[in-house]
Amino acid sequence: MTIARPIRAHPYYSCMAGDESGGKYLTLQDIAERLGWSINTARTMQHRANSRRAAGKSRPGDLPPPDHRFARTPVWLVETIEAWEKRRPGQGAGGGPKAPKQ
Repeated sequence: MTIARPIRAHPYYSCMAGDESGGKYLTLQDIAERLGWSINTARTMQHRANSRRAAGKSRPGDLPPPDHRFARTPVWLVETIEAWEKRRPGQGAGGGPKAPKQ
Protein backbone atom coordinates (compact mmCIF):
# COMPACT_ATOMS: atom_id res chain seq x y z
CA MET A 1 0.00 0.00 0.00
CA THR A 2 1.39 3.39 -1.00
CA ILE A 3 0.70 6.44 1.12
CA ALA A 4 0.25 9.63 -0.85
CA ARG A 5 2.53 12.49 0.11
CA PRO A 6 1.40 16.10 -0.01
CA ILE A 7 2.43 17.91 -3.15
CA ARG A 8 4.63 20.95 -2.55
CA ALA A 9 4.01 23.73 -5.02
CA HIS A 10 6.93 25.05 -7.00
CA PRO A 11 8.27 28.42 -5.87
CA TYR A 12 7.18 31.45 -7.82
CA TYR A 13 9.85 33.12 -9.92
CA SER A 14 9.57 36.49 -11.52
CA CYS A 15 8.32 36.25 -15.07
CA MET A 16 6.39 39.50 -15.21
CA ALA A 17 6.97 41.99 -18.01
CA GLY A 18 9.19 44.81 -16.84
CA ASP A 19 10.49 42.92 -13.79
CA GLU A 20 14.19 42.43 -14.27
CA SER A 21 14.83 41.30 -10.69
CA GLY A 22 14.44 37.63 -11.59
CA GLY A 23 13.99 37.05 -7.88
CA LYS A 24 12.21 34.30 -6.06
CA TYR A 25 8.85 35.14 -4.56
CA LEU A 26 7.46 33.89 -1.26
CA THR A 27 3.81 33.13 -0.60
CA LEU A 28 2.12 33.50 2.79
CA GLN A 29 2.70 29.77 3.31
CA ASP A 30 6.43 30.24 2.70
CA ILE A 31 6.58 33.18 5.11
CA ALA A 32 4.68 31.20 7.75
CA GLU A 33 7.12 28.29 7.47
CA ARG A 34 10.10 30.65 7.57
CA LEU A 35 8.88 32.34 10.79
CA GLY A 36 7.43 29.27 12.49
CA TRP A 37 3.85 30.53 12.20
CA SER A 38 0.73 28.67 11.17
CA ILE A 39 -0.80 29.71 7.86
CA ASN A 40 -3.76 31.17 9.78
CA THR A 41 -1.40 33.40 11.79
CA ALA A 42 0.23 34.61 8.56
CA ARG A 43 -3.19 35.39 7.04
CA THR A 44 -4.21 37.27 10.19
CA MET A 45 -0.95 39.25 10.16
CA GLN A 46 -1.49 40.18 6.51
CA HIS A 47 -5.12 41.16 7.09
CA ARG A 48 -4.24 43.35 10.08
CA ALA A 49 -1.36 45.00 8.20
CA ASN A 50 -3.63 45.73 5.20
CA SER A 51 -6.33 47.18 7.49
CA ARG A 52 -3.84 49.40 9.33
CA ARG A 53 -2.31 50.64 6.06
CA ALA A 54 -5.78 51.48 4.71
CA ALA A 55 -6.54 53.42 7.92
CA GLY A 56 -3.16 55.19 7.82
CA LYS A 57 -2.10 53.59 11.12
CA SER A 58 0.57 51.09 10.08
CA ARG A 59 3.01 49.74 12.67
CA PRO A 60 6.73 48.92 12.36
CA GLY A 61 6.16 45.17 12.69
CA ASP A 62 3.38 44.95 10.10
CA LEU A 63 3.88 42.59 7.20
CA PRO A 64 4.98 44.69 4.19
CA PRO A 65 2.64 45.09 1.23
CA PRO A 66 3.07 42.35 -1.39
CA ASP A 67 5.55 43.04 -4.18
CA HIS A 68 3.25 41.42 -6.74
CA ARG A 69 0.14 39.28 -7.08
CA PHE A 70 -0.25 36.19 -9.19
CA ALA A 71 -4.01 36.14 -9.75
CA ARG A 72 -5.28 36.56 -6.15
CA THR A 73 -2.12 35.24 -4.50
CA PRO A 74 0.02 37.92 -2.85
CA VAL A 75 3.77 37.29 -3.15
CA TRP A 76 6.85 38.96 -1.70
CA LEU A 77 10.42 38.99 -2.94
CA VAL A 78 12.79 37.13 -0.62
CA GLU A 79 14.77 40.37 -0.23
CA THR A 80 11.64 42.23 0.95
CA ILE A 81 10.93 39.67 3.67
CA GLU A 82 14.58 39.49 4.76
CA ALA A 83 14.70 43.30 5.14
CA TRP A 84 11.39 43.27 7.04
CA GLU A 85 12.63 40.53 9.39
CA LYS A 86 15.74 42.58 10.25
CA ARG A 87 13.81 45.74 11.13
CA ARG A 88 10.87 43.99 12.79
CA PRO A 89 10.58 44.83 16.52
CA GLY A 90 11.11 42.02 19.02
CA GLN A 91 8.51 40.65 21.41
CA GLY A 92 7.46 42.38 24.61
CA ALA A 93 6.90 45.90 25.82
CA GLY A 94 8.99 48.47 24.03
CA GLY A 95 9.82 46.21 21.11
CA GLY A 96 13.14 47.13 19.60
CA PRO A 97 15.42 45.19 17.30
CA LYS A 98 15.72 41.46 17.74
CA ALA A 99 18.74 40.17 19.60
CA PRO A 100 21.29 38.42 17.36
CA LYS A 101 20.93 34.65 17.24
CA GLN A 102 23.74 32.74 18.88
